[in-house]
Amino acid sequence: MRKSTEVKRYLRQIKVINISLKHKMTEIEELWKTATDINAVSYDGEKVTASRKSTDAGYVNDILRISDLEKKIKDEILRLTEKKHEIISSILSMENEIYSHILIMHYVDMKSFEDIAAEKDYSYQYVINLHRKAINAFAEIYCKKDIKNDLSA
Repeated sequence: MRKSTEVKRYLRQIKVINISLKHKMTEIEELWKTATDINAVSYDGEKVTASRKSTDAGYVNDILRISDLEKKIKDEILRLTEKKHEIISSILSMENEIYSHILIMHYVDMKSFEDIAAEKDYSYQYVINLHRKAINAFAEIYCKKDIKNDLSA
């Protein structure tokens, strides 16, 4: 049972990286909205004669943060591409094509078991059983290749 948990964690790396990328992209969108939001100047009220505020416009920090996030996104996209290639290669080294297909559909294409069942014209329970068998078969490859050390990447 422990092996299958490790295998699933290894295969889920693609999903984890994708989620991280989506969060960074959402953060960039929000920063762009903040940076480009123009506030009206109010001439009402008291004038301030002295201020200790920075001379930089408020959006400068947002632009710097966006630039930093864009670099992180590029690095993460490269990491995602490499991880996908590695995981797909590992999956395709399985002898059973049906098992390979189920694992790729679920972990690489991120399809639900319901979607896989509908696409393959299988029952939901049959897909669950195939997945369990595929995980067990992949665990053998996983242990032989010692790819579990890649989880720290």
